Amino acid sequence: MKDEDLMLLVKQGDIGLVAIGKETEEDKTIELRFSEGNDLFGASIFEDAEIRLKLDNLTLMKWQAGGEQQEGLEYIGDGLFLITNENPKLQNLTFEGSERGSMHIGFNMLTEEVEDKVVYKFYAEQYDAEGFIGGEQYLIHRDERNLFIADVGVDETIEEGESIQLRAYLIGEAATYKWYNQAGGLFFTGVDTTFVPEDDEVFTLEVTAHDAGYKDYDEKVVTVKHFFISEVYPNPTNNQSSVTVNYEASAANSAYLVLTNMSTNVSITYVLNLSHSTFSIQTSNLTPGSYQLQLNCNGQFQDSKTVIIN
Repeated sequence: MKDEDLMLLVKQGDIGLVAIGKETEEDKTIELRFSEGNDLFGASIFEDAEIRLKLDNLTLMKWQAGGEQQEGLEYIGDGLFLITNENPKLQNLTFEGSERGSMHIGFNMLTEEVEDKVVYKFYAEQYDAEGFIGGEQYLIHRDERNLFIADVGVDETIEEGESIQLRAYLIGEAATYKWYNQAGGLFFTGVDTTFVPEDDEVFTLEVTAHDAGYKDYDEKVVTVKHFFISEVYPNPTNNQSSVTVNYEASAANSAYLVLTNMSTNVSITYVLNLSHSTFSIQTSNLTPGSYQLQLNCNGQFQDSKTVIIN
């Protein structure tokens, strides 16, 4: 960091503004570099915080025109980047002599990462083909406070057509709760929502405390069963009657049931008609006991129920 650089003290959650470009009559191709410098002591801001870069429209256009070159960053969209590795870069930004761009930098401490360190350093520097142009040094001051953990509960498996509730456990203070889908898109903002998922999905909850901008994340895996046994009745039954099996296998190429005596391990296989959703199993010739009823679709196990024959 050079003497002419600006040093700014910010708090986590605050946004720092960086001016991009340099007064010159010639076009300049600029590279933006971000680091902690060579005097790092203790924990890293790249590990303890979520760092976001927001380019103004002009700088975003320059990055796109230069082939969208970057290292250690994930482009979220609308000019917003998330730093994913140490020492990231934005490259090949060509400005005309009269043009100036800008970039905002935001920091949010991650509650599961922070330890004892209170002040971090962060450098935003500009380089061209001739070398260093200028930059800014940020001192990020971490407020010491009670930490929290984002919690969405356990993963869930449901049958196709069933609804599910995404619910965040409250952290006991003012906060924003955002849910993202597996593709990273914003799915819902709020504490809880109920809906019917069409397929397997991983939802990520982001909890941001209004006080000092601390953040934490949790994931919930939702598995949707497209092939399943919905009901077996009567159950228990006696060996002078039959049991009816309701199942869903309409989207399969093939399907069959396997009824296994859990004491003798003797099995009976029943091939299913895919255009139907019910099947009757005669029990008059079966030995009383506990049986496992399995549904197999496309040659793979899908679901099971316990059947009791008295």
